Amino acid sequence: MTEANKLSSLRRLAKRYARANRVSLHQALDLLAGELGFVSWTKLVSTSKKDWIPSPEQMASVEAIVEGALPADFQAGHPAAMAHRLAYLDNAEHGMIGDHPYRLQVALHDVIMVGDGWSITVPENPGARPIVQTVTENDGKCPVFELEFLQKALSLVSVHKRQSVDFVG
Repeated sequence: MTEANKLSSLRRLAKRYARANRVSLHQALDLLAGELGFVSWTKLVSTSKKDWIPSPEQMASVEAIVEGALPADFQAGHPAAMAHRLAYLDNAEHGMIGDHPYRLQVALHDVIMVGDGWSITVPENPGARPIVQTVTENDGKCPVFELEFLQKALSLVSVHKRQSVDFVG
């Protein structure tokens, strides 16, 4: 891969990271440069002009950082409130993600998805990040801590969000 392609790939990864974490692009660029051992993105670019390119291992570590960026705010939920929310959504759409059942409903233009010990709320505000609440810490039992599960759940919630906006608008 050429120098320009590597820098373009790094810049693209920084954009994805910035969007997922709602930080400015220059902060994401500097963060990824720091992971590669540079003080700033500017230093990385100037060094790349002197024939430096990241190794495949360095690219893999940067990609892992970007993939690990979860586009949601995680919060601890109160067990009684979570149980009440699950009961409230008794008439909601039921579904499964893998072995995990969920309930999904649009309430006051917010989209709410609830499972056993977790919930995801996408607020009405289109610029707001999804809120993931759990009753446990990351003990490995709650499926929302698994990146693949969370991505599928956020995808389903996003589809319902678009459908509710299309229905209203």
